[in-house]
Order: sequence, then C-alpha cells, then structure tokens
Amino acid sequence: MGKITRLYLVRHGRTSWNEENRYQGSSDCPLNEIGIQQSRMLTARLRNAKIDVFYSSPSQRAVETIQELASMKKKCIHIDTRLQEIDFGDWEGKTNEELKKVYIQFPDFLQRPDEFPHPKEHLFHDVQKRVVACLDELLQRYEGSHILVASHTGSIRLAFMHYLQMSNHNLFIRMQLENTAISILELQEDGLHLISWNDSSHLQTTYDMIK
Repeated sequence: MGKITRLYLVRHGRTSWNEENRYQGSSDCPLNEIGIQQSRMLTARLRNAKIDVFYSSPSQRAVETIQELASMKKKCIHIDTRLQEIDFGDWEGKTNEELKKVYIQFPDFLQRPDEFPHPKEHLFHDVQKRVVACLDELLQRYEGSHILVASHTGSIRLAFMHYLQMSNHNLFIRMQLENTAISILELQEDGLHLISWNDSSHLQTTYDMIK
C-alpha cells in the first residue's frame, strides 16, 4: 500500500459575528471568549495527533484557532490567501433578515446560491476553484504527510462539495459545520476518501483523542 496523505480541515472558532449570525466573509473578526476556549479544546483534542504541516487562511480568526496547537507541535503556520472565506462585499456585517429587506432575490440566493451572484466574488464556483487549487497543491506537495488547514465555513463546504461531487445548491441547507469542527479527507491509492465531517466532539466534556 502506498503512502496515505491525511488532510484535516478545521473551521475557525466562534466570533461575535457568529453569535449574531452576521456574514463575516473577508472581514477580519477575532475570536471571542467562547472561540478562544474552543481553540483550547481543539488543541487538547489533537495534542497526540500526527500533524506535519499547518496552513491557514490569513484571517485572524483562523490563525488564532490553530496557533496554540501549532506552537505545541513546534510548527510554523503557512498562510495562503486561497483559503480565505467567500468575499461577500457589502453583505458583510449584515444578517439574513437585514439582507432580505434590501435584496428581493436574497431568499432565492439562500436556496440556490450557485445560481445567484453576490457582491464581491460573484459566483461560488470561483471560490471553489481557488480553494480546491490550494488543497490539491498541498496534497501533492506533502504526499504521505498529515496536513492541517484552518479555514472557513463556505470555503470548507465548497471544497468537500467538489471532492464529493455534490451540487452547490446544497451549501446552505444540508451541510452543518460547527466552529472548530474537524473534517478529514485521506488520499489513498484509489483516490480521496471522506473520513469524517463536522466532528466537534472535542467541545464536549470528554475528548475522543485522534491518534
């Protein structure tokens, strides 16, 4: 059997805008107190996991989420802008209810987001293309390694939809992703395998350690 490459995709910890259900996108929101605690729980969960390299979106909330874990393992965090969240432009800082009052087609966007452009990056396909290009590069560059990537809800969902050949209209309605949740893909001899999705069991009182 050839070398197995494992890819951990971790969503950032909670922010104040998460609690208020506001679109964050490219806005650089820091973790709040709950998010900081979640990042500590993530570190405890993965302290015994083999992780060879760390990558992150440039967003403060993503870097902060894995900073303690990377320091514990004496690794640096590589920043790649392609891992950034969807840039929602003028929508950022607003809630769904606020946007429904301004954009008549917003409810249609929530149901079929791949068919309706949004203010900045316009189409989810464009976001998916940059995120997948980054992850494909990492899987090739670090063959046989365990890679941890800190990113965002939209970016991670779009990447998994590509690898699992799902249509993008499922994005907002079928794929729950909690703060600091761990999702894992493995590149094996016969291709990519889904190992886990939205694993947030470390936020409970007992840690199920990944070995």
